[in-house]
Amino acid sequence: MSKPGEPEPVPTIVDALLSAEILDKNAQAAITAVLNELERDRSSVSSALRRASLATRLLPSLTDLSCVVDIRIGFDNDEIALAVPVVLMHIDTDSNNQEIWFQMSKGQLKTAIEDLTKILLRVEAAEKWSQG
Repeated sequence: MSKPGEPEPVPTIVDALLSAEILDKNAQAAITAVLNELERDRSSVSSALRRASLATRLLPSLTDLSCVVDIRIGFDNDEIALAVPVVLMHIDTDSNNQEIWFQMSKGQLKTAIEDLTKILLRVEAAEKWSQG
């Protein structure tokens, strides 16, 4: 048993997982290897977890983005007159009942891609600035 505030040694964690029947004996070597690797990089893993936690606080966070192309068919007097592709999007978040379904035209899709590309560049600039 480690002192308060200190992390438990990997063997102690693995033994506790085995005792609680959370970990299968066949997976013990693989889990031990992963935990040992995480232990070696504890400071960078801890920093990454803190950053992820800070980034996802308060508002729902994106967990899934799905999209498909659909063809909408228009008729004139029971005859196919035209067909238009549309993008059907589904956004899911980590909050209950916080999902959005919508459709976009090709023009809206191009605008969204351009806007997201600009935002990506700003995020990258902000990361560089925040890291000093």
